[in-house]
Amino acid sequence: MGIINIEKFLVKYLKGEEIVIKSLISILQHSNENYYLIPKAKFQNANIIYEIDILLIHPMLGIYIIEVKNWKSLDNIDENNSPFNQASKYKNIILSVLNENFNRTPINVEMRAIFPNISKSDAKENLKSAASELAVSRLFFKS
Repeated sequence: MGIINIEKFLVKYLKGEEIVIKSLISILQHSNENYYLIPKAKFQNANIIYEIDILLIHPMLGIYIIEVKNWKSLDNIDENNSPFNQASKYKNIILSVLNENFNRTPINVEMRAIFPNISKSDAKENLKSAASELAVSRLFFKS
């Protein structure tokens, strides 16, 4: 497992990321594969530094860019404030870097937005448009 002293690290960050990381650890700890969870992963593209809430690197699953929003409501989502768009941008940058360095994408790269305080039914109620319905299918909510 690729996490050392994660409990000490998590205390410094938002409750939402902590919930998601602990959930990922509980799911992945039963795997015989090594994996790495990198909270607050920073990378630079050109002169801009980006920060991914959680980066999961797994030899079988690939790379997951995970944006966590500990929101109580989805009213804040619009074109300029979309965790889905944010994660998608990070995914595209990582894919571009992989393609530049390997002339192909050697591993699966996925992105997710997770809302640990919002149920899927609440999300569907708040996101009415067809485009938003597609976005809901790529997001994760509390049970």
